[in-house]
Amino acid sequence: VRGDSLAKKLNFSSLDDWYQITQTDLRSLGGSGLLKSVYSFSPLKALLTIYPEHDWKLWKFKKLLNNFWEEEFQRRSFFDWLGQELGYPSYTSWYRVSGSDIKSRGGSGLLSRYYNNSVYNAVKSTYPEYPWIPWQFNYAPHNFWSDSENQRSFLLELGKELGALEYMDFYRLTIYD
Repeated sequence: VRGDSLAKKLNFSSLDDWYQITQTDLRSLGGSGLLKSVYSFSPLKALLTIYPEHDWKLWKFKKLLNNFWEEEFQRRSFFDWLGQELGYPSYTSWYRVSGSDIKSRGGSGLLSRYYNNSVYNAVKSTYPEYPWIPWQFNYAPHNFWSDSENQRSFLLELGKELGALEYMDFYRLTIYD
């Protein structure tokens, strides 16, 4: 890390180690004045300024800049990165994503604040160009099944998969189909 003495004191060997830095760390090493006067008490702002060439994944920091997630670009960047992290080669891979996958990789505040903790809402909003099928996610959106039109859509799709092309075909289906 550019041989800088602060990184050595913190035992950091790569720029990615900086994601764990806190105000307390910097203060304890004598950086309180600099942090206050130049970077508004933000280790993140300091790192963005000092290492502008690094491709920082801002959601990996313990504390984000205020209003960070308000920009749609930031939300899309997070999900694009998450898809790469999880090895998702296509849109259909997103049906496997869980709330834990998102939260454990820095998207906890994003998921709760912008998508009401709904993986479906998050994915649908982020990738609106794809025709998402809500029931293919691990969990359908809250109250999804309360809507009779959603129930109907599901049963029609299920019928197609099981070969029930006519209304009367449903009568021949069993629980084993």
